[in-house]
Amino acid sequence: MDINYPVVIIAAAVTSIAAEVIHPHIYGLDLLPSFRIEIGDNKYLHVHHWLYGLTGLTILYLWPTPKKWFNSMLLGGLLGMFAQGLSYSTSHFVLYDRERFEIARANEPE
Repeated sequence: MDINYPVVIIAAAVTSIAAEVIHPHIYGLDLLPSFRIEIGDNKYLHVHHWLYGLTGLTILYLWPTPKKWFNSMLLGGLLGMFAQGLSYSTSHFVLYDRERFEIARANEPE
């Protein structure tokens, strides 16, 4: 895939900042609620935004668009979302117990 690296870097920076505004590291200040499905007695499946980014990167790799600039913007945006999402100390909580998650978030450094 032919990409424009300055566009990728700018798109990644803008998207990571936007992701931090929408889902900040400070617990409870999210502008949009997280997508979480209750699957049992106090157990959840949490679809983090880094998973959306990883899925998008996979799709872009397999089926890039014919436009170089659009591929570059998508790549940067998805990389920014992916990186910002993985920066959480709780990013590994995909299938989890709610109590364990609350304890981990409360102990997250500010």
